[in-house]
Amino acid sequence: MPTPDAITADEHINVIRGAAPTYMKGFADLTHRGHVLFALMKQHGMMEFNANDFSRIWQVQAYEPEIRVGSDTTRQTFQNHNPYKQCQIDVRDYVGSDLLTEGQYKKNRGRNQLINLYDQKMKNLGKSMVRRLQEWMYRDGDSAAYDGGFNGFESCLADDGGTTVTEKVAAPSDTYAGLSTALGALGGSWTTDLAVADRYNAGLANDFPYGQGDTEYDYFSPLLINWGSSAWTTAGSWEDNCDAVLRFGSSVMRGRNGYMNAEGLPLINLLAPNLYENAENHYATRFRTVHPYTMGDLGFPQKTLHLDGTVLTCDYSVPTDIGYGICPAHMEAFFLETINGGGEDSMVDTFGPTWDETYAAFLMRVTVFGNMRMQPKFLIKYSNYADA
Repeated sequence: MPTPDAITADEHINVIRGAAPTYMKGFADLTHRGHVLFALMKQHGMMEFNANDFSRIWQVQAYEPEIRVGSDTTRQTFQNHNPYKQCQIDVRDYVGSDLLTEGQYKKNRGRNQLINLYDQKMKNLGKSMVRRLQEWMYRDGDSAAYDGGFNGFESCLADDGGTTVTEKVAAPSDTYAGLSTALGALGGSWTTDLAVADRYNAGLANDFPYGQGDTEYDYFSPLLINWGSSAWTTAGSWEDNCDAVLRFGSSVMRGRNGYMNAEGLPLINLLAPNLYENAENHYATRFRTVHPYTMGDLGFPQKTLHLDGTVLTCDYSVPTDIGYGICPAHMEAFFLETINGGGEDSMVDTFGPTWDETYAAFLMRVTVFGNMRMQPKFLIKYSNYADA
């Protein structure tokens, strides 16, 4: 049997040289994820650009003036009423950097150049910054893992850790913008009309989040819904509970006046992909019918459901088994004015490529300065607290 000739080093080099021009120019970007948060925030006016802040300070009304029964025979009393509490968060920043050495720059030239590294490295830095920002907007910038980052959603959504499988809501226990999110942190009381077995959290010993009470009792407290509670259904799974859970969250936010805005913007529920898929499975057996695809406008974006006046969608950045409900009128991300970014909607500042003699390389850097400002009272977190 004849033996094939071995490929020599010279022949191998000739093959590479001959094949190089057949490679496709450019590259396929396989780093994209399904991020929707910034698109939604920009669409609903929840992003402020070109801000100038040392820190962001705002006031919230926590108390109401005293109202009492009048009497013509009783001497009137007057008291200077101070209804406001002050919130403050600092400005935080992220930075990304890269370099292109002299040797890489010179070798990455000519007709066989597949990717222009001088141009592309800078673009990749900017794109990566925006993608990472969207992921970190859900995190706690004061936690060990994300210390020094933006104060994302989780910065004000911690619970007291005592939720049981039979309770529908968890008790908030966090500090955000210098104020406590715990119920009753400023005092106040809440109604106790419900039977003990029907209350949403036994530890609170009241009707919260339904019922009535003093404004200072829940003025800064988010709604933490335990979707894994057996009180929703005996199964206690998200797919079985999601309809009741989402209706409950929407109803509470309406009662809290979370929809109060000029545009009438709806509650937006952002779910982890696995929760959204299970919700689709749940609603598929109830509402959906099969329509042929005709290459036309389907009338709704993919991976979005409209339920009882609220929006249900999924975001890659949301952690598994978690969901968030946001009221667009009550939160915003703000970004400081850029030096080189340019444009009215610019949030990423770019520096470079700049030649540096010390490194003998082109240096590239991108930065973002800003933070997230929220009203915790108009935020919802959906989690399986009994398993946490």
